[in-house]
Amino acid sequence: MRKFEKVITVLSILVVLFPLICLCPVRSGYEALMPPSSSHILGTDKLGRDIFSLLLVSWHYSVVVGVIAATLGVFVATVLAFASLHPVGKDAIDSLTDVFMSVPRMFVLLLLGVVVPGSTMFVTFIIALLTVFPTLRVISSSMEVLRHMPFMESARAVGVRGLRLLINYYFRPILPTVIGQWAVSVGWAVYADGGLSFLGIGDVSRPGLGTMLREAISTPGVLYTSMFWWYVFPPIFLLAMTTGILILGSHLHADIGRR
Repeated sequence: MRKFEKVITVLSILVVLFPLICLCPVRSGYEALMPPSSSHILGTDKLGRDIFSLLLVSWHYSVVVGVIAATLGVFVATVLAFASLHPVGKDAIDSLTDVFMSVPRMFVLLLLGVVVPGSTMFVTFIIALLTVFPTLRVISSSMEVLRHMPFMESARAVGVRGLRLLINYYFRPILPTVIGQWAVSVGWAVYADGGLSFLGIGDVSRPGLGTMLREAISTPGVLYTSMFWWYVFPPIFLLAMTTGILILGSHLHADIGRR
């Protein structure tokens, strides 16, 4: 069982790190709609691009957008959670969180995606913004529980204040929760980026798994050509990414929690 868990952990790390460090150029200039062969593992698309290299590049961009957006969103949520420890900040932040949480995230994502300029930077910022408040709700709830714990009362009684109180008695206990929320946010951000690119929102010139799927669906008779693989692999890559990130996050959560 231990060996199985180690294998799963290694595979999860590879799923996250490989697309981050691998940015191979899209091989193009070939004959359109070539079937799979030794030189083109998955064939070519209608523009004469190698489908396998296009999948790798799309995988890279989806993971990069997901990791950046989730990291930014969780960081802002953590800062706001600490700000909510102050009575004045808590009322304002709780009210703002209630407003944002009352609106479906996908509706806001689509609305902002249509309005803002179509660039990867703006799409990443929008996705990060929409990960802030669900994460903030979880972290704030954890900190509220900590506030009333006996060890917190003891720390205040012996005069622990300021930065030491925040780091040792608030941040360290909630770090596993922050890691877990980061993993969940990365998974959601990857799907959000794929959904936007599938709808043609954002930078349509950037390779993406959603873009590949959209182009495949728009091609007549695609199921009877080599582009059938476009239906199969983008969802598999998305599922592998999100599953790997969640497994990695759960392992990090457990390791940090034990420490």
